[in-house]
Amino acid sequence: MDFSIEHKGLFYLPSNEEDKISGVIRLDSDGSIILDLIEGYFDTHSVSSINKIDQEATIVGYLYSGKKVTLLKCFPQTIQFQPRTHVESYHVNILLEGVHFNSFGEVAFKSFGFSSINLGGWINQHNIKHEAVDDGFLIKYKHPAPIIANITNSFSVIITTKSSRTLTQIEEKSYVQFDFDSPIQFDELLKKQFVFMALLELAIGKRQVPIEDYAIINDESVNIYSGNRRKSAGTEVKRYDMLFSLSEIGLLRWEDAIKKWYETYEQRRDVYNWYFSLCLMENSFIEQKFLHFTQFLESYHRKAFPLPSCEKKRRRERIQNILENIPNVEDREFINGKLLFAHEDSFYDRILDLLNKCSLCDELLSGSDRKSLAKKIKLTRNYFTHFTDRKAIFTGDEMFKAIPRLNVIVQYFLLGDLLFTEEERHAILSPHIRQIVSWL
Repeated sequence: MDFSIEHKGLFYLPSNEEDKISGVIRLDSDGSIILDLIEGYFDTHSVSSINKIDQEATIVGYLYSGKKVTLLKCFPQTIQFQPRTHVESYHVNILLEGVHFNSFGEVAFKSFGFSSINLGGWINQHNIKHEAVDDGFLIKYKHPAPIIANITNSFSVIITTKSSRTLTQIEEKSYVQFDFDSPIQFDELLKKQFVFMALLELAIGKRQVPIEDYAIINDESVNIYSGNRRKSAGTEVKRYDMLFSLSEIGLLRWEDAIKKWYETYEQRRDVYNWYFSLCLMENSFIEQKFLHFTQFLESYHRKAFPLPSCEKKRRRERIQNILENIPNVEDREFINGKLLFAHEDSFYDRILDLLNKCSLCDELLSGSDRKSLAKKIKLTRNYFTHFTDRKAIFTGDEMFKAIPRLNVIVQYFLLGDLLFTEEERHAILSPHIRQIVSWL
């Protein structure tokens, strides 16, 4: 759908197909998709059910071009009164072109695809060959084969590349396609898309937004649009600025790596969502970003390196022995409250353990003592969480330098979740560490 022009049509609620209203689909100045319903006071639609919705709704319709559209999660926005007519505007979260659904919960697809502004650069496949001939060079282009990874028995991820040719150039566009054995609900599908986009964000180092979404129903493509995504598609990142590309994972290892990524993400979804939603957020205060990183590292350690059950049992028994030797009931209850989480590692212990487990820390920290650094991270985190004693915390300059170093530590462990070996992680991260150390 070309959003540089307005699209006129007739629209109605699925529960009242006979009550159609003329309207226009357009882009707002902020990039949002807007449906303007134009209703005359003296026509047959002056009392319309569609204008009575006061919560999110699904609106369907036919464009004058003949295409079906479904507008999902629509909210009333404004009413503009004009002579003999008024225009009611609705914010549209998701637009489906080519299909009708009666509700958001009904939307389900067996095949779903999307692209990203940096997906092609990350795939980094070269399919053009030059051959010398008598009078010059012959350029040959081979269409890339799809890259297929079976995540589960019922879910596959396929990377495809579509190409078009003009007289002077060949244009390629890469897509990620999800195939399912049976239709999957839209909200569950978006969760799987978020997991793949998180992988892409880790590789590229910046927030990525899926664009050009499509689904396939009865062998026909259904285009999916979101106004907010269209506005925040991002900027193109050069290959040399990315952390790693698909070729560095390797096609032979790709299926195992992406399968492991989905399995690990599912186990640690809340923790990973925190990093990819907040830690990579641009233009946030450094104090806020520092807190996001420390909370992620603490939670990640809890999930990735849990205490052995025997150690937990030993600590609980030790706490119980301490409590049993306190004769006063009130003192026992007081100490019990203080020791409620004593069987868990402290924040300091978790940060120090991560620093010790990350083999890049010697190069990254430039000789800083890990124990003193972990203590300073703890004191700074406590201050900005509880506004306790400001003594011995990071200064603004120190915190500014600490954040990219904490991010490298996060990347080190996340790359391990993608099955990168210790040697490969060093090769990927060392250039970034040298850049950080030289700049900061």
